[in-house]
Amino acid sequence: MAVAGGSATWVQIEQRVDQICADVFQTASEVLKSVEHLGFVNLLSEPKPNAEDKMLRVKVVESVFTAIIGYFEQNDKHDLVQKMLNAKQQILHLEMLIYAVKSKDIDESNRLVELLEKQRHI
Repeated sequence: MAVAGGSATWVQIEQRVDQICADVFQTASEVLKSVEHLGFVNLLSEPKPNAEDKMLRVKVVESVFTAIIGYFEQNDKHDLVQKMLNAKQQILHLEMLIYAVKSKDIDESNRLVELLEKQRHI
């Protein structure tokens, strides 16, 4: 993340991490709204973008989180590490929810929706 004349400041990096994590949580909120409006049965068959498309969008971001988390740990930016770990956990819960819906496991789907709802308010 370069800026004119040099590297990004930690403030700029923190702002970008906040935005990335907000995007992940927004995607989770969109999926939860779809569950509320469509139920589990129709979650994966709703008009595009469906839940799987939304997951693909956040999976791209999640794929680089591990390396970035390591960098933040080395630079003692533990607040940023915590934010990114929360976002990664949210992505994992979304993946598990989509798998549970595909498997028609209503109990697991309900459990994961409850987890996502709680995490959204943290």
